[in-house]
Amino acid sequence: MIRETGDQAEIGKRTLRIVGDALPAASANILLRKFPGGPFYVAASQGHCQKTGKHLLTESWNGEHLFLPEETLDALNGVGGSLGIPLCSGKQLLGLLYLELGGREVSEDEIDFLSCVASIVEIPLAGRTGSHKIAVDSRHSLRIDKNRTLVGKHPRMGRLFEEVRRVALSDSTVLIWGDSGTGKELVARGIHALGNRQGGPFVPINCSALPDDLIESELFGHRKGSFTGAVSHKPGLFEAASGGTLFLDEIATMPIQLQTRLLRVLDERKIRRLGETKERAIDVRIVAATNQPLKELIGRGEFREDLYHRLNVYQIRVPCLQEHISDIPLLTHHILQDLNRRTGHEKGITNQAISLLSGYSFPGNVRELENIIESAYHFTEESMISMEDISWRLDAQPVEGRQTLTPAESIVEDLVGGRVGFWRAVRDPFLKRDLSRDEVREIISTGLSACNGKYRRVVEYFNLPDRDYKRFLAFLSNHNCKVDFRRFRKNTWK
Repeated sequence: MIRETGDQAEIGKRTLRIVGDALPAASANILLRKFPGGPFYVAASQGHCQKTGKHLLTESWNGEHLFLPEETLDALNGVGGSLGIPLCSGKQLLGLLYLELGGREVSEDEIDFLSCVASIVEIPLAGRTGSHKIAVDSRHSLRIDKNRTLVGKHPRMGRLFEEVRRVALSDSTVLIWGDSGTGKELVARGIHALGNRQGGPFVPINCSALPDDLIESELFGHRKGSFTGAVSHKPGLFEAASGGTLFLDEIATMPIQLQTRLLRVLDERKIRRLGETKERAIDVRIVAATNQPLKELIGRGEFREDLYHRLNVYQIRVPCLQEHISDIPLLTHHILQDLNRRTGHEKGITNQAISLLSGYSFPGNVRELENIIESAYHFTEESMISMEDISWRLDAQPVEGRQTLTPAESIVEDLVGGRVGFWRAVRDPFLKRDLSRDEVREIISTGLSACNGKYRRVVEYFNLPDRDYKRFLAFLSNHNCKVDFRRFRKNTWK
């Protein structure tokens, strides 16, 4: 396949062979640059255009499908209906997948297919024209500091980013809630970093990590000799966070008697060290977090209702990873970027491994994803993390009450439900090697079983238009994915 070839010319030939098998074109060409911003030359060609090595001038790239100007078409013996799909490494334009369509119009499905092929060939080409780096779009991230960034394309994450930006501008107390491992502390750091207190300290404390007899001293400080072991005066975390933010994680575990003291601090903005009578004014923003339902704890008498209302001036919910599972590829690449920066290595991950991760439930949320990727990163000696590096690290137990589907079964459900199209859900992942031949055959077999072994009915079953019938059969035949229909015929004697 494309990614396994080491020679740039061979990469081009194989790419054009795939394109030529899938759709009609007068010619197909790979145009590359020898250096950033330089002219394009024809690196590989299939069809009547054979001017390999000829330099071409193009107009500036705007990040979209690129239509070439007249002088380029003349140089390529263009016959009209030309289309260029960018080949990129991050924001750098490496080249184009350029087609002459013989005057016909290109369909949206064909553009999707060409874009998919381009995304596959970009990685090996980037490795030969410069380093391939996966860029995280700033529109889908929330930069906290040079080492920390929240990322996510899902609308839920977009709303979270907006909430963080909005509440950061005030000095209100904030209550963050969400499952363990979702990134509540990172959200709290974002509120601090984007607010007026960003120049002050951010002081986190996990209320569940300290014994009951120590947490009061840690928060409020103590006077020398106030208790056994108090050998010197010590300021507490409220004082340490002066001018900044105090983050109280796992606030639900705070002892009920200490909740009373915290309520007083929030009301009066003053603290008193253990063993002292003097009150000290504090200038601190309080951000608290919990993974427990505080209202239920209030009902059981385990959490003060008045403290809950005092903390809950502004509430932010952090979604669990299962609610934005489509962000797994972006999150994975972001984690790898961070690991590459810290180690000085350049490692990536295969699409098969990404697909495997995307089908997992992640009860441990983003923290579990980070641990899996980091473990595989340090374990593998290869430059790419494979599906095998990932699979044994996943918890084999499915989420309670959730039906576990194979990738093929899941795709069939989406095809029949009209949520995805066959070309995008089956053909494109197959060409990218995200789906195996056996998985494609399983999808087809499921369709034949439901349609009494009749391929024409399968086309309708998968919500394909009638005009795609021959194209559907050609794809299956060309890639050895066709299944014998006869064993699915219930009445073979007819």
